[in-house]
Amino acid sequence: MDFQEWVQWAVQHPGWLLVLGFLLGFIEALALIGIFVPGILLLFMLGAVVGWDPVVLAAMSAAVAFGAILGDGLSYWIGLRYRARIHSWGLLRRNPHWLGAGEEFFFRHGGRGVFIARFVGPLRPVVPLVAGSLGMAPSAFVPRMVIACLLWAPLMLLPGALFGESLELAAEFGGRLTLLLLVMVGGLWSVAWVTRVIYEWGARRTPWWIMRLARWLRRHPRLGRWFGGLIEPGRREVIGMIILGLMLVISLAALTGALLLAPFSTDAWEASFRFSGLAASLRSHFADPIMLAVWLAGSVRVLIALVVLMVLGLTVLRQWIALGHWLLCTAGGAVLALLLNALAGMVLGRPA
Repeated sequence: MDFQEWVQWAVQHPGWLLVLGFLLGFIEALALIGIFVPGILLLFMLGAVVGWDPVVLAAMSAAVAFGAILGDGLSYWIGLRYRARIHSWGLLRRNPHWLGAGEEFFFRHGGRGVFIARFVGPLRPVVPLVAGSLGMAPSAFVPRMVIACLLWAPLMLLPGALFGESLELAAEFGGRLTLLLLVMVGGLWSVAWVTRVIYEWGARRTPWWIMRLARWLRRHPRLGRWFGGLIEPGRREVIGMIILGLMLVISLAALTGALLLAPFSTDAWEASFRFSGLAASLRSHFADPIMLAVWLAGSVRVLIALVVLMVLGLTVLRQWIALGHWLLCTAGGAVLALLLNALAGMVLGRPA
C-alpha cells in the first residue's frame, strides 16, 4: 500500500492504529530488544500517518507512552529480579559494552539518568534494566520513568505529524520538492561545517583574546570597571549586565521609533511594497509545503507544548536556575512578540 492507502486504513481502523502505537512503544522500550528496533524512524512514520489532528495525535501519544511505560517497567523488573546475573546472559556476555555504557551513564547521572536516557536512543532500552540490577528503589524509578515516557511520546510523533500534514500538498510536486529538500539539506550541512570550522578556529584562540582584552581593560580602569566583570573570573558582573541591558533597551527604542515613523515616510512605504513584491515572487508550489511545515512548527500549540516539556524536564532534573532562566526567556520573548505585533499593526493600519 502507498501512503494514501495507509492513511485511509488508519481512518477506517483507528483502534488498530492505537494498538500498533502501543506495541511499538512497548517493544522499543523493552530490555535489549529495543536496541534492534529503529524506534525513531517508526514513530516518525506513525506520526505521518496520524497527521495533525489534535485528538488523534493526543490519543496516539498516550498509547505510545503507555506502551513505553510498560516496556520500561518490565525491563526494570527483570533487572531487579536477576541483578548481577544479567551479565552472564549470552547476548550480554558477547556484547559487554551495552551494559557497560548503561552502567557508566547511570553512575554519572544517578536517578536523573533514568529520565535522560529515555531521550538517548542507544541507552533507552538499557538504563531501566541497569537501574533494576543496581537496586534503584521503585519509588525513585517509577516517577522519573513515567514523566519521561509521557514527554517522549509526543516529542517523537510531532515531527512525523508535521511532515504528514504537508505531504498531501507536496504530492503533486514530489520531484521538485525532492530537489529542493536536497538543496536545503546540502545548505544546512555546509552551514554546519563552516560553523564547526569557525568554532574550532576561534576556540583555539579565544583564551589568548580574552587574556589580551583583560590586560587592556586593566590598563583602562574606567572601561574595566564597567565590562571587566564579564571577562575576568571572580569579579562581579552586575555593572556589565546593566550596560548590556541598557544597550538592549536603546536598541528596542530605536526599533520602536523606526516603526512609528515609517508611515510618515513615502520612501519607507515604497521600500515596503518592493520588499513585499520580492517576497511574493519567491513563492512556489513546491516550496509552500515546506514553509507550511515550518509555520506549523512555530504555531502556538507547538510552542506551548515545548515550553511545558522543558518546564517538566527541568523540574524533574531539579535544575531550578535553568528553569528560572527558561521561564524568563519564554515570558520575555512572548511579551516582545506581542509588542512588535502591536507596533506592526499600528503601522499597517495607516493609509498609504
